[in-house]
Amino acid sequence: MTMTPSDRRPDSPARHPFRFPQSRGGRVALALAFIYVVWGSTYLGLHVALESFPPLLLSGLRNLFGGIGLAAFALRRRQPVWPTMVEVRNAAIVGTMLVALSSGMIALGMRTVSSGSAAVMVATVPLFSTVIAAVAGRPVTKGEWAAVALGMVGIVVLNSGGAAVTHSVLGTIAVLVGSLFWAGGAHLATRLALPSDLFLSTALQIGLGGLLSTLAAVVLGERIDHLAVLPVIASVYLMLFCTMAGYVAYGYLIRHTSPIISSSCMYVNPIVAVALGALLLGEPVTMSTVVATVAILGSVGLSFAFDPARRGGS
Repeated sequence: MTMTPSDRRPDSPARHPFRFPQSRGGRVALALAFIYVVWGSTYLGLHVALESFPPLLLSGLRNLFGGIGLAAFALRRRQPVWPTMVEVRNAAIVGTMLVALSSGMIALGMRTVSSGSAAVMVATVPLFSTVIAAVAGRPVTKGEWAAVALGMVGIVVLNSGGAAVTHSVLGTIAVLVGSLFWAGGAHLATRLALPSDLFLSTALQIGLGGLLSTLAAVVLGERIDHLAVLPVIASVYLMLFCTMAGYVAYGYLIRHTSPIISSSCMYVNPIVAVALGALLLGEPVTMSTVVATVAILGSVGLSFAFDPARRGGS
């Protein structure tokens, strides 16, 4: 049986005043709240970190070191059940999709796409997941297809008129392709046999994915020309909170909730990202951004309404 972080905390409230929720519902709520806020701030962190770090190298290093740190924590936490070679291979496949391909492409696209707009585009992950489910053979209702269509309308509005025209077409495509890779990786994570220990499984995924991304960055000639204080702080924040803690929380949700719930962060994150971008970076919130956000969140509402798991479907 895989133990959660709360299973290993000391019992002394004096030393650790914060206590993890005892119930499953409480832990799910905590994990959701954490990734809603922290992953919503990822785009701001990337915006700052990219001032010193090239995109693929940033994605690779933060995930590689995050995976090493999480593996060390998992091994010190208790004697783990060692994964089989098949589980290691599967973790590498999922990590390649979620980290090397998805995070790398999104970081690449954010060189020419604002943090708020990138977050709204990443909200298409649940929509891509619907398409992947259909290709995999699951019947998709008309309501689900309507949600996909509404989400795509939001993307078109986001990239037409106003400030959106300043965004690079290639940057926009890179972010959308990264979203597609994420949806594919999340789909495989529910289908492939992965290590039973949540921390070790997450460590292998982000560590191996980060290694591949780092190697790709080196081969492509990416180098760090200069380091500034704020980008370094942002990269450390991305590694500790957005990568190590964030992926563990997301992995917990994948294992203990339905896909529609675990992926809901993708459409709550834009609200956080747009707010942070406007407040801290002065990024404009144009009418196109507002309409696109409403359209994409509306598509999310349809996704919830027609979720097969909610209706007792398979």
